Amino acid sequence: MTKPNSEVKLPTPFRTAFRFALLLLSVTITLELSKYFMGWGNSDSSDEGVIYIIYTLTFAISIAVVMIMLKSHRDKELFGFISHKRTIVLAFWMGLFYGILAATWNFIFRNFIAKEVMSGENVLEANSFYILLSSLITIVLLGAVLGIFVKRDRPTINNK
Repeated sequence: MTKPNSEVKLPTPFRTAFRFALLLLSVTITLELSKYFMGWGNSDSSDEGVIYIIYTLTFAISIAVVMIMLKSHRDKELFGFISHKRTIVLAFWMGLFYGILAATWNFIFRNFIAKEVMSGENVLEANSFYILLSSLITIVLLGAVLGIFVKRDRPTINNK
């Protein structure tokens, strides 16, 4: 006679995190290229208000993408339940994937597309490790905060 398996194997967060990291990266690339081709990338000729709006829009989209990722993972892959710890783990993986992809994109953009415009930019913002670390920290913090609102614990079953 076989023993029933009471443990449910949960799906790994890697695929979801990578998919949403790609989504956020595509938005980032679109905004970065728009900023560059519209001439807003050069701080000498740009209106500070426009650059502020673009950065605010990018951050707002980041918040939305992380929230959608958490809710999607909870509702579609975890049967409507997710712990706060799981939201942080999912955000960590998304932040890591996004950081690596964003650092790669930044390297390509600064060395091949916008070489002449970016020469006067801040050196720290051009550093791939800085981009990776800041992306990771930002997305993990977003996941921790948004996880408070998204978490839904499984009901406990009392077997008496």
